[in-house]
Amino acid sequence: MTKKRVLIIEDEVALLYALQSKLSIEGFEAEAVSTGKEGLKLLQEKKYDLLILDIILPDTDGFEILKQVKENPKTKAIPCVIISNLAEKDNIERGISLGAKDYLPKSQYHLSEIIDKIKSFLE
Repeated sequence: MTKKRVLIIEDEVALLYALQSKLSIEGFEAEAVSTGKEGLKLLQEKKYDLLILDIILPDTDGFEILKQVKENPKTKAIPCVIISNLAEKDNIERGISLGAKDYLPKSQYHLSEIIDKIKSFLE
């Protein structure tokens, strides 16, 4: 059985590596980048089973990345989970309306809960 592939676009280095290493331990192939530009490039080059996306990134806003992913026939079917410090209701609604499968405010979830949610989307 091939491993499910996950792309993480997150600029908070500690969380980026924690997610990547935890997903790898769980048996997934996790790639991690810290900018939207790198993420969009990888999405064009490889096939992923799930995208984990932060909203506040150094080069591009995560909402814009999500919009581009969902408008592209090659990537629109990839489920996306947003993990962000922006926990306001309007941001959550915006993420879901743009096509995110779920929106997890960082302050409301422990890493293990985030991993459990991600695993549920990949099974």
